[in-house]
Amino acid sequence: MPAYLIRAHQRPDQLTRLVDRLATPTATFHIHVSARTPDEMYAAMRLGLAGHDNVHWVDRIPVYYSGFSLVRSALAGLTAIARTGPLPPHVVFLSGQDYPLRPAREIETFLAGRAGESLVEHFPIPSDRWGDENGGLDRIRHVHFERVQYRTRILHVPFLRRSFPSGLEPHGGSAWCVLSDEAVRTLLAFGEERPQAFRFFAHVRAADEIFIQTVLLNSSARERVANEPVHHIEWPGGSHPATFGREDLPRLGASGKLFARKFDTGVDAEILDLIDRELLGQASPLAG
Repeated sequence: MPAYLIRAHQRPDQLTRLVDRLATPTATFHIHVSARTPDEMYAAMRLGLAGHDNVHWVDRIPVYYSGFSLVRSALAGLTAIARTGPLPPHVVFLSGQDYPLRPAREIETFLAGRAGESLVEHFPIPSDRWGDENGGLDRIRHVHFERVQYRTRILHVPFLRRSFPSGLEPHGGSAWCVLSDEAVRTLLAFGEERPQAFRFFAHVRAADEIFIQTVLLNSSARERVANEPVHHIEWPGGSHPATFGREDLPRLGASGKLFARKFDTGVDAEILDLIDRELLGQASPLAG
């Protein structure tokens, strides 16, 4: 009985389709929509999922690319999940433009077999996994600020370098992961247990790719964090992942992953129909 924490900001039709594909009698969905998303689009998302008793809407936070608001929205979602009752065995992080590569029942069976584990890509920083000169150190050395406008951002304060919080070793990895109930409790407690360290992350660039890994790998939960991403993502260069199309179906099917990102029905809608038929055993796409 996983809980899916979905971060969405556009494509209401894809969000509805994603939820429908993953819906089972025990799955729940907690959806955060950036407060920067137009109200009309947010209303369309809610309308598309009206009547789904297993869908919960997380209080909206304005989210900016590479900003700490991405972490705040994730923590808001985890807090909302914790308030609905006992924590589920796993919380799965998804974006509204993800899609499953395996049927929902298979995903739940797989996760049930990993009881007590979190599945989180992770590596120490610096790392050549990040293609910048300093292996990601500049993300944490300098003070970074959220975007004020789409093309306006203060990257760092010149000549000001920071030391990482005492007692913590920095780790990075993908923001898309699966968390155990123990990991969720660890993340939610971090702000109260290490308030100064928590504030440090507020000025880390792309903190959503560092916060979870660093907190968990420096906690008592670290032995139960598997270095095992569940998403198939391809990076053609730059800071944005590739958008999959129909020609990518063979690689998606051979990936062995539970999910892939990203998809855009405005670019190629047929790929989702192909996944439905070839990988999920669905006879036809869902309407709407």
